[in-house]
Amino acid sequence: MESQTLENILRERNRKLTFWLLGPVVISYLVLQMVLFSFQMKESQREVERWRNAHRDRIVQALFLQNETDLQALSATVTQEAGTNRAPISFGVWNGKRRWVAGNMEALSALELSKLPIGMKVNFKTGIIYDVSALHLADHLQGYLVIKSVYDWKNLLRDSGLLFLCCLMVFLSLKSGVWVLIGTLKRTVVSPLKWMTSEIDPRLKELTSLQPISLSTLDLKRSPTEFIELLKGYNRLIEKIKSLREKEIHHIAISARVDLATQVAHDVRSPLAALSLAIEDLPPLPGKQKEIFLGVAKRIQEISEELLVSRVFKEEDREHPKENGPSAGANLSELVGSIIEEKRIISEKKSVNFKWVSPMAEIRVKAHEADLKRALSNLIDNALQSLGARGEITLEVTPFRDSVCLSVIDNGRGIKKENLLRVWDEGVSVDKKQGHGLGLSFVKRVVESWGGRVALESSLDKGTKVSLFLLNVEGTQV
Repeated sequence: MESQTLENILRERNRKLTFWLLGPVVISYLVLQMVLFSFQMKESQREVERWRNAHRDRIVQALFLQNETDLQALSATVTQEAGTNRAPISFGVWNGKRRWVAGNMEALSALELSKLPIGMKVNFKTGIIYDVSALHLADHLQGYLVIKSVYDWKNLLRDSGLLFLCCLMVFLSLKSGVWVLIGTLKRTVVSPLKWMTSEIDPRLKELTSLQPISLSTLDLKRSPTEFIELLKGYNRLIEKIKSLREKEIHHIAISARVDLATQVAHDVRSPLAALSLAIEDLPPLPGKQKEIFLGVAKRIQEISEELLVSRVFKEEDREHPKENGPSAGANLSELVGSIIEEKRIISEKKSVNFKWVSPMAEIRVKAHEADLKRALSNLIDNALQSLGARGEITLEVTPFRDSVCLSVIDNGRGIKKENLLRVWDEGVSVDKKQGHGLGLSFVKRVVESWGGRVALESSLDKGTKVSLFLLNVEGTQV
């Protein structure tokens, strides 16, 4: 199918509208012309009837008295009036023996007279009206009256000309309305569409330089509101495309980091196994340092295995999150104790005081132990970075009826108010020069996958409190 521009479509519609306007106007003119002619002929007939009724008695009396002088005077009067009538009247009078008596019309023979039927006969083709009357006086035939009227076609042409001018004015008025409509559509629809096409098409071809269209670059005061909404919709589409492209770039970067992390996790398994064997062969160390080293190596091994598994089942895990954690749950007391011992060794060059506040000796929560260790490790690392050279980190447990609140509290530099909601987003790192924005997003993701939730409170130069609301083993959702 051949495509057409809107301007060509309007031009074609203009031609069709002209035809459809001209047809009814011509038909109307012909119908009105017939009505006019019929009306004028009827008027001529009525004029003949009026003349006959007005002079009938006079003619009958003149025939009865054989007063031809009166009939000749009437004939002279009718002849004078003929020039002023639209359809001039002439008449003729015959006596009872069909002999011509008087009149101003051509004389008819007795035979011709006998062929004319009594009554009015109209010939619409020639415009001639014959009216034949038998004249009686007291039931005695006195004679015959023939009235002839010939319609003047010049009058008809004059009236037809006026009718034609009226129809032509109607057509031109309707056509002018169509021209005004087409012109308005071109100005309010076609011109804005041409401008929008010239602006949008090159921009869509060059996706790398998409820019919104300023509504002030075109006078849209006389254009429909839909055009403004269309431009606004285009601008929203551009903003959405930009946002999606930024997200695509972000996801590409994250995917690259995940690929790198997966490769690293795969490559460190053998060195970790060797490191674990080497730690086991070490002689006894002061305190529980040997056990802590082995625990750290084991946790690194678990993290690497988790990375490899999550890489393989990444899409499946997103659609159907797995239940992380055994039915017995994770023991917070043992888990937090091991994490604190590990972080003390890491921060032994700093003056950091670790506190563990728990009202119960054993608390079990619905969580995956390895992931909960990673989450707590990330939170404590963030706290250490905010403290600087000295400070205090408190891990506090607050039990509820069916849940447990595990809080990591520090008295470090805190987080700005405008960043409190952004820190949970993946890839967003605030107040860290070498941060990747993965720690807190991981914490939020795994805690919510267990049916829990997270909360954050922070004040500049006063400290930060991160709370993990976890279900206890028998609990329901928080």
